Amino acid sequence: MAANDLPEEIWERILYVVHRPPPVVGTGSTRKDYHQHDLTTVLRLNKRFFDLAGKILYSNPIVDDPLQFFTGLSHPTSTPGVSFKVELLRHVKTLDLTHKQSMEDNTRLAYYDLSEADQVEWENGFFAKSSVDLDNCSKYVDILQSLVIQHHLKNIWQEGIDRLSVGAYDGGWWNDKMAQIQYNKHHRLNKFSMIYINELPTVLWNQLTGVDDEPEESGLELIKVLKPRVIEQYSTLGPMALNNCLYDGAGLSDRTGEVISHLKFDFRSIEDLESLPNIAHGLVNRWYVHIAIGGDGVNRRFEVLDKILRGVSYFLPLEDTGYDDHKQTTLEIYSLEDLLPQQIGRNESPKLSQDIQEFEDKYENWRVPIPDRIDGGRSDQRRIGPWGMMELVDSRIRFVDVYHVEHRLKVVFKR
Repeated sequence: MAANDLPEEIWERILYVVHRPPPVVGTGSTRKDYHQHDLTTVLRLNKRFFDLAGKILYSNPIVDDPLQFFTGLSHPTSTPGVSFKVELLRHVKTLDLTHKQSMEDNTRLAYYDLSEADQVEWENGFFAKSSVDLDNCSKYVDILQSLVIQHHLKNIWQEGIDRLSVGAYDGGWWNDKMAQIQYNKHHRLNKFSMIYINELPTVLWNQLTGVDDEPEESGLELIKVLKPRVIEQYSTLGPMALNNCLYDGAGLSDRTGEVISHLKFDFRSIEDLESLPNIAHGLVNRWYVHIAIGGDGVNRRFEVLDKILRGVSYFLPLEDTGYDDHKQTTLEIYSLEDLLPQQIGRNESPKLSQDIQEFEDKYENWRVPIPDRIDGGRSDQRRIGPWGMMELVDSRIRFVDVYHVEHRLKVVFKR
């Protein structure tokens, strides 16, 4: 049988073998690590292979240049090439949006550990690399806001896509750089951060100053056209971020039912940025906590707990922000248990005992209404922390699942 006579099912299996697996999620990658060179070549052979390869290539594209991804759609479908672009975009089920920058650059070293000369080099590298993403986002937002492309995309994604993911393959470039700028600003190491912050585009200014009621323009436009069922964010900062779009849910599609956020902490990042992922009202929210603090950093781990649980307790129902929505919001927090030693009994070490005592004393006068517990435990056990979300049981800290009726928020701790 000649190759041209092979059924499409066979060719499809062959092309799935040609498809390169994506890089490991959370690692710093560049385009050479995820570009599908072979499939792109097959796509250009003829109409038959355009259909076969396009279905695989575009089902879950990794996009580091959204401007290029959407370019051409601002023209009528009769324009050469536009109809092919529309046909390819119909295959998209999951869109992975990643910043063009990755951790593989000269700004990898911590800014605050460098000499003055090296800090100047870091600053120049940061300006050069950040401007690429900023300029790209500004231009593709203009494209998405055009009436012609909105008509195209409305027809392409009438039912929405399964998942929109941001920052899975850029190694947290923007989170890392923005955190370093904030750290520099807090500790007044030099004038760079103040000069840079005063010249920031609005989106980055809002993120660094904690203004969470102004959605990121690029993220808002993407959510509107893609209508994703699941939103997953590995990075909450930078021009492609979606985090502020979740503040009041005003830009979310009715089809969106779940928001997944990945939180990564190291020794310095605990105090660098005050913001946590916004909790989307009326949806299932999942926080996955990743900790990069050594085993001797118990006190710092308590700081992580404090930051996370305080952030949860500041959640407010929508009517307090001018909206009226009585849907319950669920927040699942994964693997907080991994932050602390398995046994934290007072006899284990004087330092650990002191850390635990200070943590308890800190919350002795915590005055907020304690919501109902939903884990089936006894209500007379000593509960500490915001909303009483922790208790000491058998020489261990235990996290208490709670439901705050007034705030309509259910908080569940999972491994």
